[in-house]
Amino acid sequence: INEIITEDTDEIIKILKEYDAKVTIFVVGNWVDANPDAVKKFHEAGHEIANHSYSHPLPFTSLSIDKVKEELTNTDNAIKSIIGEVPVLFRPPGGGYNQSISENCGKAIILWSIDSRDWDYLSAKKVKNYATANGISEEEAKNKLIDDVLFNGFTYTANGKQYTNPAIVSQLRHGSIILFHDIHPYSGEAAARLIDYIKNSGEFEIMTVSDMIKTEQRPPQAGDVYTYMWETYATKKQNW
Repeated sequence: INEIITEDTDEIIKILKEYDAKVTIFVVGNWVDANPDAVKKFHEAGHEIANHSYSHPLPFTSLSIDKVKEELTNTDNAIKSIIGEVPVLFRPPGGGYNQSISENCGKAIILWSIDSRDWDYLSAKKVKNYATANGISEEEAKNKLIDDVLFNGFTYTANGKQYTNPAIVSQLRHGSIILFHDIHPYSGEAAARLIDYIKNSGEFEIMTVSDMIKTEQRPPQAGDVYTYMWETYATKKQNW
Protein backbone atom coordinates (compact mmCIF):
# COMPACT_ATOMS: atom_id res chain seq x y z
CA ILE A 1 0.00 0.00 0.00
CA ASN A 2 1.71 3.09 -1.22
CA GLU A 3 1.68 6.88 -1.43
CA ILE A 4 0.30 7.67 2.01
CA ILE A 5 0.64 11.44 2.30
CA THR A 6 -1.46 12.97 5.03
CA GLU A 7 -1.74 15.72 7.58
CA ASP A 8 -3.13 13.17 10.04
CA THR A 9 0.17 11.32 10.31
CA ASP A 10 -0.29 10.08 13.86
CA GLU A 11 -3.64 8.44 13.02
CA ILE A 12 -2.22 6.65 9.98
CA ILE A 13 0.79 5.40 11.97
CA LYS A 14 -1.60 4.27 14.72
CA ILE A 15 -3.64 2.25 12.24
CA LEU A 16 -0.58 0.62 10.70
CA LYS A 17 0.85 -0.16 14.14
CA GLU A 18 -2.43 -1.67 15.29
CA TYR A 19 -2.28 -4.16 12.43
CA ASP A 20 1.50 -4.57 12.58
CA ALA A 21 1.67 -3.54 8.91
CA LYS A 22 4.77 -2.08 7.29
CA VAL A 23 4.27 -0.21 4.02
CA THR A 24 6.18 1.78 1.44
CA ILE A 25 5.39 5.47 1.37
CA PHE A 26 6.27 7.37 -1.81
CA VAL A 27 6.71 10.99 -0.80
CA VAL A 28 6.82 14.18 -2.85
CA GLY A 29 9.90 16.27 -2.03
CA ASN A 30 8.22 19.60 -1.45
CA TRP A 31 5.86 17.85 0.98
CA VAL A 32 8.90 16.37 2.74
CA ASP A 33 10.35 19.86 3.14
CA ALA A 34 7.08 21.05 4.68
CA ASN A 35 6.51 17.95 6.86
CA PRO A 36 9.88 16.66 8.10
CA ASP A 37 8.40 15.39 11.36
CA ALA A 38 5.90 13.24 9.46
CA VAL A 39 8.65 11.60 7.43
CA LYS A 40 10.66 10.97 10.58
CA LYS A 41 7.66 9.38 12.32
CA PHE A 42 6.95 7.07 9.40
CA HIS A 43 10.61 6.04 9.23
CA GLU A 44 10.89 5.43 12.96
CA ALA A 45 7.73 3.31 12.81
CA GLY A 46 9.51 0.99 10.37
CA HIS A 47 7.96 2.06 7.10
CA GLU A 48 9.94 2.38 3.88
CA ILE A 49 10.36 5.92 2.53
CA ALA A 50 10.64 6.20 -1.26
CA ASN A 51 10.93 8.93 -3.88
CA HIS A 52 7.91 10.32 -5.76
CA SER A 53 9.63 13.33 -7.42
CA TYR A 54 9.96 16.79 -5.91
CA SER A 55 7.03 18.70 -7.40
CA HIS A 56 4.90 15.93 -8.98
CA PRO A 57 5.06 17.34 -12.54
CA LEU A 58 2.66 15.89 -15.13
CA PRO A 59 3.13 14.44 -17.65
CA PHE A 60 6.41 13.24 -16.21
CA THR A 61 7.61 11.89 -19.56
CA SER A 62 7.63 15.43 -20.97
CA LEU A 63 10.57 16.38 -18.73
CA SER A 64 14.16 16.37 -19.96
CA ILE A 65 16.45 13.82 -18.35
CA ASP A 66 18.29 16.64 -16.57
CA LYS A 67 14.98 17.80 -15.09
CA VAL A 68 14.07 14.24 -14.11
CA LYS A 69 17.38 13.89 -12.28
CA GLU A 70 16.85 17.25 -10.59
CA GLU A 71 13.40 16.19 -9.36
CA LEU A 72 14.81 12.96 -7.90
CA THR A 73 17.97 14.48 -6.46
CA ASN A 74 16.10 17.24 -4.65
CA THR A 75 13.77 14.68 -3.09
CA ASP A 76 16.65 12.34 -2.21
CA ASN A 77 18.39 15.21 -0.43
CA ALA A 78 15.24 16.14 1.46
CA ILE A 79 14.69 12.55 2.60
CA LYS A 80 18.33 11.95 3.51
CA SER A 81 18.44 15.09 5.65
CA ILE A 82 15.72 13.55 7.81
CA ILE A 83 16.36 9.80 7.90
CA GLY A 84 20.01 9.63 6.82
CA GLU A 85 19.26 7.35 3.88
CA VAL A 86 18.76 7.77 0.14
CA PRO A 87 15.81 5.72 -1.19
CA VAL A 88 16.40 3.17 -3.93
CA LEU A 89 12.76 3.13 -5.05
CA PHE A 90 11.01 5.70 -7.22
CA ARG A 91 7.42 6.04 -8.35
CA PRO A 92 7.06 8.49 -11.26
CA PRO A 93 4.08 10.86 -11.00
CA GLY A 94 1.09 9.34 -12.72
CA GLY A 95 3.16 6.23 -13.39
CA GLY A 96 4.68 8.03 -16.36
CA TYR A 97 8.06 6.74 -17.49
CA ASN A 98 9.92 5.62 -20.59
CA GLN A 99 13.13 3.79 -21.39
CA SER A 100 15.24 6.91 -21.00
CA ILE A 101 13.83 7.63 -17.55
CA SER A 102 14.28 4.02 -16.47
CA GLU A 103 17.89 3.90 -17.65
CA ASN A 104 18.90 7.27 -16.24
CA CYS A 105 16.97 7.81 -13.01
CA GLY A 106 19.35 5.66 -10.96
CA LYS A 107 16.52 3.90 -9.14
CA ALA A 108 14.13 0.99 -9.38
CA ILE A 109 10.80 2.23 -10.71
CA ILE A 110 7.81 0.89 -8.80
CA LEU A 111 4.37 1.06 -10.38
CA TRP A 112 1.35 -0.97 -9.20
CA SER A 113 -0.76 -3.98 -10.07
CA ILE A 114 -3.93 -2.84 -8.24
CA ASP A 115 -5.20 0.73 -8.44
CA SER A 116 -7.79 1.62 -5.81
CA ARG A 117 -8.65 4.87 -7.62
CA ASP A 118 -9.30 6.24 -4.15
CA TRP A 119 -8.23 9.70 -5.30
CA ASP A 120 -11.35 9.78 -7.51
CA TYR A 121 -13.93 7.32 -6.20
CA LEU A 122 -13.41 8.14 -2.51
CA SER A 123 -13.04 11.89 -2.81
CA ALA A 124 -15.14 14.11 -0.55
CA LYS A 125 -16.90 15.45 -3.65
CA LYS A 126 -17.76 11.96 -4.88
CA VAL A 127 -19.16 10.94 -1.51
CA LYS A 128 -21.25 14.10 -1.20
CA ASN A 129 -22.63 13.80 -4.74
CA TYR A 130 -23.46 10.11 -4.22
CA ALA A 131 -25.28 10.88 -0.98
CA THR A 132 -27.33 13.64 -2.64
CA ALA A 133 -28.16 11.56 -5.71
CA ASN A 134 -29.33 8.59 -3.64
CA GLY A 135 -31.02 10.43 -0.77
CA ILE A 136 -28.74 8.96 1.91
CA SER A 137 -26.37 10.38 4.48
CA GLU A 138 -22.73 11.06 3.64
CA GLU A 139 -21.77 8.40 6.21
CA GLU A 140 -23.86 5.82 4.34
CA ALA A 141 -22.45 7.00 1.03
CA LYS A 142 -18.89 6.76 2.32
CA ASN A 143 -19.43 3.20 3.52
CA LYS A 144 -21.05 2.21 0.21
CA LEU A 145 -18.21 3.61 -1.87
CA ILE A 146 -15.53 2.06 0.33
CA ASP A 147 -17.30 -1.30 -0.03
CA ASP A 148 -17.31 -0.79 -3.81
CA VAL A 149 -13.56 -0.14 -3.86
CA LEU A 150 -12.72 -3.09 -1.62
CA PHE A 151 -15.36 -5.74 -2.25
CA ASN A 152 -17.81 -4.96 -5.05
CA GLY A 153 -15.98 -3.16 -7.84
CA PHE A 154 -17.30 -0.13 -9.69
CA THR A 155 -17.43 1.62 -13.03
CA TYR A 156 -16.03 5.03 -13.87
CA THR A 157 -15.78 7.29 -16.90
CA ALA A 158 -12.52 8.71 -18.23
CA ASN A 159 -12.02 10.59 -21.48
CA GLY A 160 -15.57 9.80 -22.49
CA LYS A 161 -15.20 6.04 -22.04
CA GLN A 162 -16.55 3.80 -19.31
CA TYR A 163 -14.25 1.40 -17.46
CA THR A 164 -14.67 -1.22 -14.78
CA ASN A 165 -12.47 -1.19 -11.69
CA PRO A 166 -12.65 -4.67 -10.13
CA ALA A 167 -12.86 -5.03 -6.37
CA ILE A 168 -9.43 -4.94 -4.76
CA VAL A 169 -9.95 -8.22 -2.93
CA SER A 170 -10.75 -9.97 -6.22
CA GLN A 171 -7.38 -8.88 -7.60
CA LEU A 172 -5.19 -9.85 -4.66
CA ARG A 173 -2.29 -12.11 -5.57
CA HIS A 174 0.98 -12.89 -3.90
CA GLY A 175 3.26 -10.10 -5.08
CA SER A 176 0.52 -7.52 -5.63
CA ILE A 177 1.43 -3.85 -5.30
CA ILE A 178 -1.61 -1.85 -4.21
CA LEU A 179 -1.89 1.87 -4.88
CA PHE A 180 -3.53 4.12 -2.28
CA HIS A 181 -3.29 7.86 -1.67
CA ASP A 182 -4.21 9.40 1.64
CA ILE A 183 -5.02 12.78 0.16
CA HIS A 184 -8.75 12.39 0.72
CA PRO A 185 -10.52 11.98 4.06
CA TYR A 186 -11.81 8.45 3.35
CA SER A 187 -8.72 6.82 1.88
CA GLY A 188 -7.20 6.07 5.26
CA GLU A 189 -10.38 4.35 6.46
CA ALA A 190 -10.54 2.31 3.25
CA ALA A 191 -6.92 1.24 3.67
CA ALA A 192 -7.57 0.26 7.29
CA ARG A 193 -10.51 -1.93 6.25
CA LEU A 194 -8.40 -3.54 3.55
CA ILE A 195 -5.56 -4.24 5.98
CA ASP A 196 -8.06 -5.81 8.38
CA TYR A 197 -9.40 -8.02 5.58
CA ILE A 198 -5.93 -9.11 4.49
CA LYS A 199 -4.83 -9.87 8.04
CA ASN A 200 -7.97 -11.91 8.75
CA SER A 201 -7.71 -13.82 5.48
CA GLY A 202 -4.55 -15.54 6.71
CA GLU A 203 -3.45 -15.88 3.08
CA PHE A 204 -1.37 -12.76 2.57
CA GLU A 205 1.23 -10.76 4.43
CA ILE A 206 1.59 -7.00 4.15
CA MET A 207 5.15 -5.75 3.72
CA THR A 208 7.20 -3.00 2.12
CA VAL A 209 7.87 -3.19 -1.59
CA SER A 210 11.59 -3.82 -1.09
CA ASP A 211 11.00 -6.60 1.44
CA MET A 212 8.43 -8.21 -0.82
CA ILE A 213 10.73 -8.24 -3.82
CA LYS A 214 13.60 -9.60 -1.74
CA THR A 215 11.53 -12.61 -0.66
CA GLU A 216 11.75 -14.05 -4.17
CA GLN A 217 14.43 -12.11 -6.04
CA ARG A 218 17.53 -10.04 -5.50
CA PRO A 219 16.93 -6.64 -3.87
CA PRO A 220 15.51 -4.01 -6.24
CA GLN A 221 18.14 -1.95 -8.00
CA ALA A 222 18.53 0.82 -10.55
CA GLY A 223 17.05 -0.08 -13.92
CA ASP A 224 14.31 -2.36 -12.59
CA VAL A 225 10.70 -1.52 -13.39
CA TYR A 226 8.13 -3.33 -11.28
CA THR A 227 4.38 -3.43 -11.70
CA TYR A 228 4.15 -6.69 -9.76
CA MET A 229 6.75 -8.64 -7.82
CA TRP A 230 7.32 -11.17 -10.60
CA GLU A 231 6.88 -8.73 -13.47
CA THR A 232 9.92 -6.56 -14.02
CA TYR A 233 11.16 -5.31 -17.36
CA ALA A 234 14.73 -5.63 -16.16
CA THR A 235 14.60 -9.35 -15.45
CA LYS A 236 12.20 -10.35 -18.24
CA LYS A 237 14.04 -8.26 -20.86
CA GLN A 238 10.78 -7.11 -22.39
CA ASN A 239 10.80 -4.74 -25.34
CA TRP A 240 9.80 -1.15 -24.81
